[in-house]
Amino acid sequence: MTTELNKKARIRYLFNEEGRKKSLLSGGNGKELQEIECNATPEIIELAIVDRDGNISLDIGTEISVYINNNNKEYRECYSLV
Repeated sequence: MTTELNKKARIRYLFNEEGRKKSLLSGGNGKELQEIECNATPEIIELAIVDRDGNISLDIGTEISVYINNNNKEYRECYSLV
């Protein structure tokens, strides 16, 4: 059984293209960055960042930035959450 606390948590995650399509088809907004607010649980707090004001934020997933250099056929991907 999960204990819910009297505190909200902000959870942010990213959809890939397939996820964005499924979101649109199911009535969602289709945006890459999704954000929800839910009741905080001990499990969420364990994984999340808690700022100085006690705000709980959990970021899940990555964003991809691609660097292509055609001169030497270099291809790099950089992942980060926005």
